[in-house]
Parts: sequence; C-alpha cells; structure tokens
Amino acid sequence: SMSGLNVNNENIWSINNNISQLAKIKTPTLSISSFQPFLVKDFTTSSIVFGLPTQNGAFGINFSTNGNKHLQMHNIGLGYSHKLGENIQSGVKLNYFMINAGDYYNKKSIISADIGFSAKLSNDLKIGVCIKNPTFSKVSNFDDERLPTNIQLAAGYIFSNELTIHTGIEKSIFYPASFLAAIEYLSLIHI
Repeated sequence: SMSGLNVNNENIWSINNNISQLAKIKTPTLSISSFQPFLVKDFTTSSIVFGLPTQNGAFGINFSTNGNKHLQMHNIGLGYSHKLGENIQSGVKLNYFMINAGDYYNKKSIISADIGFSAKLSNDLKIGVCIKNPTFSKVSNFDDERLPTNIQLAAGYIFSNELTIHTGIEKSIFYPASFLAAIEYLSLIHI
C-alpha cells in the first residue's frame, strides 16, 4: 500500500521495517497480523510483534511463520532501538531463521542482523535507512546461496496532518535499485 516504503513508519511494526523507529513507541504494545495474498493458504504469513519502551529507547521481539508442508520459514528476532537525541534514533536487531524445505535442504538455521537509522530533520521532513542482513548470511554452500541483503533509504515530507509524500530507493544485492514513491493520506471522518 506504501510501495514498500516502510523505513519511516513510526509504529510497533518498525521492528520488522526499520528497528530504529521502534524508539518512538510510548507504551508496551503487542500486535498480531495474518496476511493471505490471493486467498491462497500456502502463501499465508502470520506475525506477532511486541515492543517495550525504555527511558532512552525500546526493546522489541517478533515472530513470523509462513509456508506449507513442503516449504516452511520461521523467523524470530530481538532488537533494541536507542534515541541518540531528540530527533535521531538508531537500532540493531538479531534474526534467527529456520527453513524447513523437506528432502532437499532438510532444516537450515541462519542468523542475520538488521541495522537502522532515522532522523527528523525538521517539523516536516524525516528520513530513514535500514540495512537488512549486512552480514551476507549463508543459507547453503551449494552455489554460495545467501539470504538477500537489502538497503532502503527514504524520505517523507509532511504537507499537512492528512498528507505525507514518501520517496526512496531500495537496493537488493540480487536486483537493480528501485525508485519508490507513495502518497499517504489520512482521512479524518467525524461521525
């Protein structure tokens, strides 16, 4: 819905998108999600996240699972986001992946990390950057298979309480860079 521009989102789901933004949560928060694209059961992804704010940041934990009897992927992560100042945050998260791919891979366990940074440059402009798997964690020796490393850099400009324009660049080590843009409109309905 936001073209994948998620490094500037300031909510509990920051633990999955940009760990640095987690420092902005105010109260302990638990959230659950289940997503089933195209109404195909085998594509279902279920997630649970929990964030616990501290005086200078926040701790977060996530668990997600997806797949079917032939291929299952599970992820658990633990991260911390720290306020470096009034308008600057950074964070780091460790991830543990378990892949069960039946007869070919059997079960594989992989550890990776995410690092994030975010800043509010003015009342209207905010930026964020997240690097997922800068460690180039290896899945298999066969063909030197690795988890993807992704970098997303984005800026959001707040035009009003209802309208924010987001733009950014995302690069995966496996694919060319992509330019992303989105308009976020908040409709206030009074009943």
